[in-house]
Amino acid sequence: GERIVLGFDGAVSEDSTALIGCRVSDGHLFVPEYDGEPTIWQKPVGPAGKDWSVDGEVVDAAVAAVMKRYEVVGFYADPPYWQTYVDRWGALYGRRMRVRSTQAKPIEWWTTRPTAVVQAVARLYEAIKTGQASHSNDRILTQHVLHARRRLAGKVGITIGKEYAKSPKKIDAAMAAILAFQCRGV
Repeated sequence: GERIVLGFDGAVSEDSTALIGCRVSDGHLFVPEYDGEPTIWQKPVGPAGKDWSVDGEVVDAAVAAVMKRYEVVGFYADPPYWQTYVDRWGALYGRRMRVRSTQAKPIEWWTTRPTAVVQAVARLYEAIKTGQASHSNDRILTQHVLHARRRLAGKVGITIGKEYAKSPKKIDAAMAAILAFQCRGV
């Protein structure tokens, strides 16, 4: 029943998919659980990763479970590879969102907009520096944050990215945390 907002960054087979929560009351970032597992799905290392892909129905069920467990008042989701699900989540949950990306698309929040992403990164970075944001010490979330590298977004400012394009070091949970914190701060 706790009041939270969510951030979602998804991939299909190479990168990770992450659903991160942020408490509205204090900016605490956490990884919700679904079926006893964290809501971060990533390709297994080695042979287990061959032909692996994220199960969209499991992710969809996890979103539904989180919506039931918490009072979710905002949800920003980056739609590439997940547009059908993001549209469905907007239809199912959009009306109850107090924080909306737009009126027409309350959940859809594209990370391909340099200015918006730079502002979101800066907001979380400043909150971390000043102690206004915390996190649950989740191992995978921490790992993704540590993998993130500063990147210049043209003349707009600093964003984050992988160390190089095909790096096996994932940052998707870090981006989902940025989206969740941005949703809380609006």
